[in-house]
Order: sequence, then structure tokens, then C-alpha cells
Amino acid sequence: MCAPAPRPSYFSLPPFGVLANFILFPSLVCQVLMGTVGASSWCLQGFVAKPDTLPDGSVNLMVWRCVIPGKQGTDWEGGYFPLTLEFNDDYPTVPPVCKFPSGFFHVNVYDSGLVCLSILSSGWKPSITVKQVLVGIQELLDDANPNSAAQQRCYELYKKNMPEYKNRVREQAKRYPSRV
Repeated sequence: MCAPAPRPSYFSLPPFGVLANFILFPSLVCQVLMGTVGASSWCLQGFVAKPDTLPDGSVNLMVWRCVIPGKQGTDWEGGYFPLTLEFNDDYPTVPPVCKFPSGFFHVNVYDSGLVCLSILSSGWKPSITVKQVLVGIQELLDDANPNSAAQQRCYELYKKNMPEYKNRVREQAKRYPSRV
């Protein structure tokens, strides 16, 4: 069972819609993903979300390269953490697969980098936007759910040695010091 969604104040934006509808209109993708209001200020907060560019220069709307900034005032602050979103043809009926790099240190992230969060599994709704997913994952970074641990070593430190857990988080933030 994955971690329940943290308590972020989700934005009321339109749902992303079917990816295939945007293949010919990639400029519309960001407007729908980020909403028509406040998209530029949201990007200034350190978030990045853009479709992958293939070697031939074309855009792959099924894979997105993202960056999630560590929240100010937390042990994650200063880190800009790379995340990949992989969509399949059934999106938005099914959630995207969200992955940090392999070996990412977090109670609710598997060794493979796969994020375990309820809004990405049993709590998924087609109305959840990519922006909401990214903000939810940012909230999860500092609001881990040890009752739904994905990594045993992280869980043990979290439960038995919180100072060392926090030290490992701060060290990880230093490994991702700037946006990609």
C-alpha cells in the first residue's frame, strides 16, 4: 500500500486531458498542464515539467522530464530532484508512472526510484493534474509515511535514528544542487 497523499492545497486546474490530442499542438500542453493562471510564477518556484526531446528533435509527449525543488525550511531545501513521468495510452484513466533516479533516498520511494503515493495508485482520479502530482510528491518528500515504507533501510533510519535520516536527506539534497 502506498503512502496516502499529503495535505497539499491542490490547485483547481482543468484536467490534463488525453495526451494524443496535444501531439499537433505542443504549446497547448503547458497551458493545460500548468493552468492558464500563474504558470510562469509556478515555474519560478523551481518546478520544471517538459516533454522529453528525442535525438531527432521531435517531442515525446509520453515521457516528461521534471524537477521537484525541495521545500524551503525542510531538510530537502536546496535540492532540485529529477523526476520522470511516463504516461501510457490510457492516461488520464490511469496515472503516470513517477520515478526518481535509482537509489533515491526516501521512505516512500522504491530502490528503483518508483514513487509510492496514493494519488498515483488507488487514489488516482482522471481530474488530477500533473501540477497536482508534482506538488503532491514535493509534499511527500518532507511528509513521509513510514506506515507505507518502500525501502527498508530508509524506514529503519526514519523510525530508529531520525538525526541520521535527516542527515542523509540533506546529503542527498547536496547531490542535486541545481535545476536540470
